[in-house]
Formats: sequence, structure tokens, C-alpha cells
Amino acid sequence: MSMDVHLQAFSGTEDDAHAEIRAMGWYPLASDVAPEHNEPHFHPFDSIVYIVDGVLRFHDVATGEFHVCPPGTRIDDLGENLHREDHEGYRAIVGFRDDPAVMFAGMLTKDAST
Repeated sequence: MSMDVHLQAFSGTEDDAHAEIRAMGWYPLASDVAPEHNEPHFHPFDSIVYIVDGVLRFHDVATGEFHVCPPGTRIDDLGENLHREDHEGYRAIVGFRDDPAVMFAGMLTKDAST
């Protein structure tokens, strides 16, 4: 599998990202991601990532593609997609099928509704 990257998929505002996620019946979570330069990995959950500030750069191991994702980009990460990140930090509103307050109990410091 691979991630689906949609450039210019939404306005790039947090309000629009929240609205799209809620319209799907999913749960939004605001996330400020620190700079990362990591090894290939995958996330054991489905998510849809809306970039609202900064630029996410990642290598999709399955396709060999290197993606540059500025604000307005939506990334559908459904399934266990092996990827490697190489970026200087970004802000995203991430949609989860399940409530992130339950998924990440004890790990979150922010309210999932923000």
C-alpha cells in the first residue's frame, strides 16, 4: 500500500480541516510536529492528515516517491504504509476514525477537540 497525497485539497485553514474531518464522522486532533529525520516506519492506525502550516516532506517506501506537502495538502494514510520523514516541523489537523483521546490515552497533552 501507499499513502495518497492530494496537493491543494483544501483551503489550508484549520477550520476547513476540522469541518472536513467532522463531515466524515472522524475525530480531529491538532498536532504540532517537531522536526524529524527518521528511519522507515508505519503508524498502526488510519489517519488523514491536513497540513495547515510548515511543510511535511516524506519518502513513501512502497512507491519510492519523495513528497513535498505544503499547507492545503491532504494525506490519506490508510493501512500500514511504510514511510520515512525528513522535515523541519509542521502543523497539521489529523483525522482519526477512532477517538484519539482513547487511542492515545495518557500520551496526549491537548484536548482532541481543539
